[in-house]
Amino acid sequence: MSRRLEQMNSLLRERISQFLLFNFESPPGVLVTITRVETTPDLHEAKVYVSILPKNTRGSILESLRKMAPEIRRSLYHDLETHSVPIIVFLIDEADVRAAGVEELLDSLRDTS
Repeated sequence: MSRRLEQMNSLLRERISQFLLFNFESPPGVLVTITRVETTPDLHEAKVYVSILPKNTRGSILESLRKMAPEIRRSLYHDLETHSVPIIVFLIDEADVRAAGVEELLDSLRDTS
């Protein structure tokens, strides 16, 4: 990955996190974290991977984030000093899902011993 792309990913992660902090109201007890951003080399699309806890809220929160994507993109146009802003696509970070599954398995093993 090029240095420019790494910088863009880092900048997008920071700016989208700030936007969500001030403009996204998650239900009480719900934690939304941007784990990483992967931008295509042509800067056309940015995949924003999120961790959402608890698991049972993932569907509704992800849908809310996806509905906010155009508004986030408009905000980025004003914040970034670049001529184009990638399309924002929110995805669940599967690494987080797998890690949560391992934790649940370990917890269940502890409970049975």
